[in-house]
Amino acid sequence: NIPGHYVNQVVGDASYDLTEFEYIGTVTTTTYVAAGSPSSGFSSLGHMQNADEVIAAITNISSTDGLGTVVAGEETGINLRTINHEGSSEAVLSAMRGDADMVQFPVESLIAEIEAGELEPLWVYSDERIDELPDTPTIAELGYEGLLDLVSLHRVLATTPDTPEE
Repeated sequence: NIPGHYVNQVVGDASYDLTEFEYIGTVTTTTYVAAGSPSSGFSSLGHMQNADEVIAAITNISSTDGLGTVVAGEETGINLRTINHEGSSEAVLSAMRGDADMVQFPVESLIAEIEAGELEPLWVYSDERIDELPDTPTIAELGYEGLLDLVSLHRVLATTPDTPEE
């Protein structure tokens, strides 16, 4: 799980050094979606940028969702206040209840709530519109292409140093 495991290393919570691994490749990259609470009143990035404060539900700052949310807030100029939750289900429920204004997780994790109208998609971290949310703008369309690699989940294969290439 990259970038999530990098954060653990940086803050000293890891017993490994990711720079020492030999990377074989990426198994999958997961697209994230930012979704708003229907009760928040936020329906676009512009609304959030103009708000005094936007409350974001995250699992924690060392998670991929938490780190991505904070970095995206800083890059887009959203004044974020994050609320940590014990897990992603709790964070999503917080946004659905209106305790938080937004949440962002992989599309697969939020699509059921979006389709049920319990969350509103704001943007996807993609350079092209995605089939699941064809009417939702991409972060690239909104002018923040630099977030594409930063707000995503990469599942990679790695091995020990000096492993023969074959």
